[in-house]
Order: sequence, then C-alpha cells, then structure tokens
Amino acid sequence: MKLLRLIILFCLLSLVACKSSVKLPQEGINFYQKNNLKDVDLVPLFPFTNSNLEKYNDLTYDENKIPLLKYNDSLIYYPVQYTQVALHYYAKYYTSKNQEDKEVFLMQAKEIRNRLVVKEGFGVWECGVKILPYNVETPFASSMAQGFGLGVMIQAYALTKDQSYLLAAEHVVSSFDVMISDGGIKSVWDTYPHYEEYADPDSHVLNGYIFSLAGLYYYYQLVGSEKALRLYNEGIEALSVKIKDYDAGFSSFYSLITSTGQYPYNSANGDNPDHYHELVIIQLIALYLWTENKVFYEYGYKFYQQRLSQLDKSIPNKLKSIKASHTIVPETHGTDNLMNNNWTFGNFWSTNKFPSELELDFGTHRKDITKLILYGAGDIGSLPDKFEIYVYNNDVWSIANTDEDILRTHHTKFQTRHHKTYVIEYDLFGRFEGSKLKLKFLNSVGGESIALRNINVFFNERNEFNQLIELVKEYEKDSFN
Repeated sequence: MKLLRLIILFCLLSLVACKSSVKLPQEGINFYQKNNLKDVDLVPLFPFTNSNLEKYNDLTYDENKIPLLKYNDSLIYYPVQYTQVALHYYAKYYTSKNQEDKEVFLMQAKEIRNRLVVKEGFGVWECGVKILPYNVETPFASSMAQGFGLGVMIQAYALTKDQSYLLAAEHVVSSFDVMISDGGIKSVWDTYPHYEEYADPDSHVLNGYIFSLAGLYYYYQLVGSEKALRLYNEGIEALSVKIKDYDAGFSSFYSLITSTGQYPYNSANGDNPDHYHELVIIQLIALYLWTENKVFYEYGYKFYQQRLSQLDKSIPNKLKSIKASHTIVPETHGTDNLMNNNWTFGNFWSTNKFPSELELDFGTHRKDITKLILYGAGDIGSLPDKFEIYVYNNDVWSIANTDEDILRTHHTKFQTRHHKTYVIEYDLFGRFEGSKLKLKFLNSVGGESIALRNINVFFNERNEFNQLIELVKEYEKDSFN
C-alpha cells in the first residue's frame, strides 16, 4: 500500500493530547499506569516505526553503526538521521527478538547517548554544519532529533536498565524549555512556543515540529513525566492555533521561511516530488486520533483535498481519467501529465487549438464541487483566459460556471532553478455535483497556447478521508497496547 510506503519513508509518529484542552485517551496512559519500566524488557514501538531496514542499506555507517549523511559532498553526523535510524533498528529487534539485532541497536543507542552534549540543566544532539537556507548558528540542535532521541533513550533503558539513558532523556526533555539563543530548540511565535527542527526562530518547519511533539508524549507515556506532558500540551495548543498559517490554498507550506524569495511548499522540493504534503496529512490524522481535536481533523481533510497523489491503493484516485480534444505533442505531453503528483517541473499537457476541451472523469458521482486549480507550465500566459466549466449529471452536460462567474481567485508564482509554475485557484460560484467535469478553453492569457502541469478539483471526499483515518488506526495499533 502506498500509505504504508509513505509512513515507512517518513517514520511517521502517532501523537496524543493534553489533559486540559483535549481528551487524553485512556489507552494513552495505560502503559505507565500498568507497567514499571524497571520490570519490562521491551517498550512499545515509537509509533509508525517499523522493522523494514532495506531503505537504509545504501547508507554509510561508522564502526558504531551510526549512519552518516552525505551533505555537500561530505559525510556528516546528522542527529535527525541517526536517531531516526536507531528507532527502526529497535523496531527490527522488537519484531525479530534476534540477539544480533538487539546488539546493533544498543551499539547505536550507546553512541547516541555519548554524543549528547549536556549543558546547564539540559542536553542536545548538535549538528556542526550550517544547513541552508536556514539562518542557524553552528553547532545547533534540532527539535526533530530531540524527539527521536527521546525514544531511543527510553528503548535502550528498557533493554539495559542503565540509568544513564534515563538521565540523558531527562536532559533532552529540558531542552524543549530552552530558547534557541541559549542553545535549546524553542522559539516564540506570536506568543506561542514552537520547537524548531532548525535553529532558525523564523523557520517553523511543520513536519519536524510535529515529530518533536511525538517524542515528548512517547516519553510521558512510558515514564509519566509531567514536565514532558506540560511541554507537549503547550505545543499542541500552539499548533491548533497556528496550523492555519500553513494552508497555502492549493498545498501546504513546508516551513514559513522566505529568505529564498518564496515560501517553500510541501511536495515541491528536490529532484522528485517529496511527499511532505502527504506526510502532513497523515500526521494531522494521527493528531486527531489521539486528541479528538477537530481542528486537526478539518485541516487534515483540507490538505487531503489539496493532494495530487494517491495515498493508498484501496482508496480510488481523485481522477479516474482525463481526455483532451486536442494535444500538441500527445506522445510526451499528454493528459497523463495532469494526473501525476508533480506540479513544479517536468512534462506538461498543452494545446494551441481553440476551443479545446479537457474532460475529467471522477469515476463516481461527486457532490459539492466547489473549486478548480490549474497549474500553468510557465508564467500566467500559459493559462486560459476565457473558459467555461460544465458538469455531467444525470447523463446531461450542464454549464456550471464561466470565467466571469467565478467569485475570486488566488494566484501563486513558483520557480525552481529551471522551471516556472503559475498556480491559479478558481472558487466556483455555487456548489455542483456530477460524475465528470469539462473545461472548455476559448483562448489563453498569452494568446498562443495553454500549457498545464497539473489540475485539481475540490469536491466532497469525507468518506475517503474517513477511510484513510481507519487505515492509520490499523497501522498504529501495535504502537501502544
């Protein structure tokens, strides 16, 4: 399943909530109430980690089985990576009960513990390399590594009963209370705390922040630390208020840093789609499952509508097919390019004949069709100027909107080194239903041709989203019993 691959790829963590503003599920405190860490040999998995280590086969490891990250043609010790990899090695032993797997994990955990830099009342794993484009002072600490590392320390303590791992974990928890300027990982964002993946107080990386919260709660579940719970509660409250700032309308923001001249969007980085937008959807589902906070449900659903990829094979693709009445180069620039998850570069569909039509087949009857998003392959000249929108319902095509009917639009320019994308969101006038949508392009803004990298339509997908929630529940059922 693609959902499983996404979770494996990103080591997604299940999250729980605070006592005050949201419900604390009973199963979330059962382990601490029913067990004493001194009496157990294994603790539950760090949620959404697994025993699949094949993805790490190509990494370079040192003599202590610590992976090194290739960065700018150098191999560096990167805390986010080596703590995350160790969590998966623990999962391998948890599954196999093989002594050799246990020894490898403990070798890693010992070295990770020894790499903790203990300062006045707190400890951090430091990265000595400046990571662009973030404005960090080296060495710096990462909240994401702190969260992962908490899991490693508690797992190692359960296996060894070595108190030094607990002491290290307590130092790590304290780092969440320390400002970046003092060597910690905390920033203040509009009076709210934020635990920064990069020690740039203006960056606010979303997925790294959520990962760090998971470490705090994992520690609370197993140890019962009220300090960890307080820090987690503060973080959950902050995220429930600030999650709206990550909504880009057609996608989500990876972070809020703008030093590059534009916001970094999720699934718009690297040489291939990075799937961070899909990761955040799963993270928000996990938050909702543990907190029952509807804010996380609604933003998870909103981001789900914005997706361009299929999250799980058991859930049908948003679009079954797209047909065009005319294509300039169908062999390489056909309508299949409109159905992939790559909206920032690569091949596109184009036409220079007007009128031209695109027929979008949903594969089933859809209600509440409210929004259309077109991703132009270039500047605004690559997009349509005059067009009509038709809906197929009860075996009849009916006009829904023209370009003049649409109430408002949002424009977004995005540029990589070699490619441009111009995104326009069209909010339709009214709510429509049907099994197909047809776009009839009468001309283009540039006057010559239309070129689209991708296309998206918003309609009611509550059933599919709730089905995805059930899949996440099933995947995480072995994390805490």
